[in-house]
Amino acid sequence: MTDIDIEPGDLHGGVCSRVDCPLNDGGACAAGHEDPMDCDDYELTELDETEAEQVGPKPWSLPDGEALAAGDLEAATAEYPVSTVAPLGIVGAGKTTLICLMFDQVRTRREPGWKFTRSRTTLGFARRNHDASFNSGRTIPTTGRTAFAASGLCLHLGMRRSADDSPAPIVFIDLSGEHVQQFVSGSTVVQVNNALRRAQHVPVVIDGAQIANPRTRQKAIMQGISLLARLKLQTLRDGANVSIIMTKADLLEGIDLGPIFDRITSEYPIPPERRFVTADRGESVQRGHGVHNLLTHLTTLAGRPQPVWPTPVTPAPSPLLARFWAAR
Repeated sequence: MTDIDIEPGDLHGGVCSRVDCPLNDGGACAAGHEDPMDCDDYELTELDETEAEQVGPKPWSLPDGEALAAGDLEAATAEYPVSTVAPLGIVGAGKTTLICLMFDQVRTRREPGWKFTRSRTTLGFARRNHDASFNSGRTIPTTGRTAFAASGLCLHLGMRRSADDSPAPIVFIDLSGEHVQQFVSGSTVVQVNNALRRAQHVPVVIDGAQIANPRTRQKAIMQGISLLARLKLQTLRDGANVSIIMTKADLLEGIDLGPIFDRITSEYPIPPERRFVTADRGESVQRGHGVHNLLTHLTTLAGRPQPVWPTPVTPAPSPLLARFWAAR
């Protein structure tokens, strides 16, 4: 007997050793037993539980080109050292637009200093860039806000430097502006904290449209100061580089940005070489303005110490070999 709550018939079938027993054809036991297990002539046989062979083509798991979660980045980061970038900015500052601008400038060969190689998240870029494209039917290009559900997903841009053909891929962490606002207000936001722990570059993105408007300029300055103050309290990755980017340069003509940058960075000094102004549209300012310098900065990784290998010492020949060679 056994304590297992499975009946023998659930795992086994059976046949009667009597060839004339109706049980073998689905009938009743010839000996009159209600349960054939009680019959001495009944023999158990194991059932074949192997799954039927799958009909049709074997399914394959292929990359779908969507934005990647952090756990899915191995294929994008295993081949070459990758620069991880986490732009921070409130709603409407232009973070996602800036990411799509850099991708588009490289992909369409408008940046002669860079060669596009591939992207593992082409569809992810396309979804974010749709409203800025001709196909959207819009007269003014724009980029949709990053939804909460997509906050913290990653976009991959593979490229090489034209000068020496060296690989310089980037992974952008696309954070929702609402999450960044919660982070600035002092809340613990898992997506932002995880991004800051991984990022080698943390650009603070300031809305150029607000800077251009005298009525909202002070608000934009205070938002930048608050973001940098919050960053000051975070433990960033060793060698992480904080920069500041002002978007929408087409609206900033005639404005002296030096004093504005100085005010934003008064408590968190950022040198001039890490201050950037970019344009994603405009007639007087060319689309892509500032992107080359920004890409040059974002693809710079903290120096890694080169391993020092010991110089091999040539062993002296044995006395026997020395005599042999001298004899020759």
